[in-house]
Amino acid sequence: MVELKLTERKRAAILAAAREEFLTQGFRETSMDRVAERAEVSKRTVYNHFASKEDLFYAITAGLVEEMHQAVRTPYSPDKALEDQLREIAQREIDLVTSESYLATFKVLLVESFTVPGVTEAVLASIPQDQDPMKQWIGAAVDDGRLSVDDVTIAGKHFYSLIKGAFFWPIIVGYGRVPRGKERETLITSSIEMFLDHYRAN
Repeated sequence: MVELKLTERKRAAILAAAREEFLTQGFRETSMDRVAERAEVSKRTVYNHFASKEDLFYAITAGLVEEMHQAVRTPYSPDKALEDQLREIAQREIDLVTSESYLATFKVLLVESFTVPGVTEAVLASIPQDQDPMKQWIGAAVDDGRLSVDDVTIAGKHFYSLIKGAFFWPIIVGYGRVPRGKERETLITSSIEMFLDHYRAN
């Protein structure tokens, strides 16, 4: 494992501290002084890495998107069944988006996005479209002649929507629970079947 440089460790500590402050205090009540104190660095160090509280919020939002991308990043395999590959992607995404830390952070960012308007859109706009792992996987399957897709971006959104519609959004809005066991497997299977029914090449 590569050891992080001191400046990288401090930046990571600041982000972790800011994330906890936003979770417990909200955006308005979080101060750079409190972030510095929690991170055990000087206030000057915080400002050396992040010019403002808004920049910290942006970085945490970007980190959440990156977590999702890393979770579902699965290289396409021409030798494996599409169902098996999509199941692996779905399970990884579900494990992430139903974790306590992800849900807690997302809820805060969702609420505070009204306090710091445009942050989520700015983060998404800053990510090169070809870096979305779901789009990469779908594109590879299309090139291999196993999927028939006119727009890989829309197809990726369809798959994410099938999974998050069952496992994520009900929890976020407060009327659902995390499906487990047989129910989880049934929902994953039906989501994959619906996706492939529409996009599998004839």
